[in-house]
Amino acid sequence: MTPEHDLRLRLEEARRINRLMREQMPRDLPGGEWKGWMRQLSDLLEAPLPAEPAREHFVHWACPKCGRQRINIRHSEQDEWACAACDLSATPPPAPVAGDAQVAHAITVPPPAHWLWMSAVDLAPRLDALEATERERHAKIRERLHDLEERCETLQARCNLNADHAAKLGNRADAACKRLDALEERAAFYDDCIQSHIKRLDAAERDVSGWKTDHASSAAALASRITYGDKERGALAERVAENFSALYGLLSDADRARCRAALLRHPTATLPPATVPMAVAQEAAEALLETTLNQTATNTRRARRAIDALVAAGVKPP
Repeated sequence: MTPEHDLRLRLEEARRINRLMREQMPRDLPGGEWKGWMRQLSDLLEAPLPAEPAREHFVHWACPKCGRQRINIRHSEQDEWACAACDLSATPPPAPVAGDAQVAHAITVPPPAHWLWMSAVDLAPRLDALEATERERHAKIRERLHDLEERCETLQARCNLNADHAAKLGNRADAACKRLDALEERAAFYDDCIQSHIKRLDAAERDVSGWKTDHASSAAALASRITYGDKERGALAERVAENFSALYGLLSDADRARCRAALLRHPTATLPPATVPMAVAQEAAEALLETTLNQTATNTRRARRAIDALVAAGVKPP
């Protein structure tokens, strides 16, 4: 088997693995680096070969770093080479593997894709490791999603409780608003009552001030009338006393004795004649006058009552 044929077989194997991976790869695979690497690998494997082949030389070498046999693609006649696995560069290249010969062939491969000619056996461990890493990552994501779902359920329950509590608070607030409206109505009613009472008090104060003025004027008039009455009363009392003295002189000795006895029965009759009421003095004068003119039993009794009234009022006989 020629080296060119071996490379062709390896390229077909890589393309077959690429198609299987495309079919089995999940659509929602996370991870930007792994996804980008697989997309780039797929695009390079499925790219068509160039129309004009590039003149390249290939030699089987043993890598001095990893110790595995690799394919060295030499792009020029210079002694530069690169390992596809560890990307180790050295000058000059190491000795060839025993049994291999440096043979130059014209192959149709693009120069930048020299690392794609790795064998499927070398790619399998890396793919397995990447798959295990992605599985672990998927498991962690599932656990995280499960935790997030539990937290969402807890938050939903708390939201429901908060909604119930908010509804209760809203009902209490509505009841408080209704009570506040009722209190405001009662306060407005009381304000109206207070205003009406204030108006009534103002009217009463005006009435009282008018009454005070009227009473003051009435009191002044009454005081003047009392003063005038006192003067008239004093003059009338003097006249009554004079008339009483004159009438007393007309009485008989018996009537005078009874008058003296009446005076003795009223020892407290010491008031001056000016304080005798006008009606009492007038009645006494009329009684004495009738007793003097007509000596009858009725007139005598009337005169005695008049004298007793005068004595009780404080009139002293002459």
